[in-house]
Amino acid sequence: MPRPPLTMEEKRTIATSLIHAAQHIIFTEGLANVTLRKVSKLANVNTAILYRHFSDLDELLLFASVDLLKKMTFQYVERKKNKQSTTPFEMYMQEWRYFCECAFQHPECINHVFFSRHSHRLDTLLQDYYELFADELIHAGITLDDLLYCGNLCSTNYFLLTKLLGSQADKTALELLNDVIISYFHQLLLQKLSAGDSMDDSVLTEKMLYACRTLLNWAAPK
Repeated sequence: MPRPPLTMEEKRTIATSLIHAAQHIIFTEGLANVTLRKVSKLANVNTAILYRHFSDLDELLLFASVDLLKKMTFQYVERKKNKQSTTPFEMYMQEWRYFCECAFQHPECINHVFFSRHSHRLDTLLQDYYELFADELIHAGITLDDLLYCGNLCSTNYFLLTKLLGSQADKTALELLNDVIISYFHQLLLQKLSAGDSMDDSVLTEKMLYACRTLLNWAAPK
């Protein structure tokens, strides 16, 4: 007799156990050392079960890495509550400073979230993540919009640039500026991944902020 299909709650329980197992391995051994065998053993499930919930190991690793994004989103929500009057430029620079301070502490996870093979469909995956952990996220005061804001680096940066430079700014120039800023951040992230603890996080953060100031000065209407 065939086994009855899993209920939604059973699916959620198995998926979260796999995510938590992957998270544990990431933070104890590093993302590069996560394997299907280790995850399934720690979650106490058959390896084949993973493919019923995730397309591959990379997708599971993205879900596991999003836990760090959850932390960043909570910090963003707290900043919104205590929002002080700032100029669009100050707000833009503050957002990049907060992001960099966290990103360079956890370069493996951040690189996997924003620059891996599944990053192009991050919005959809974040919606799935929100459904899995809705109770926890709602309790923390995090909405899906908050998670998407922090989780879509490219579109959020473009949105902030538009607020900063004005809706009348040339769209092609804005897109180019956005691409250059994101690409430069990725290069700094790769430097951190390569150099490890020998690379000072604060130096990388200041480099990113300097690049933003320089590029914005170039792009600002004369």
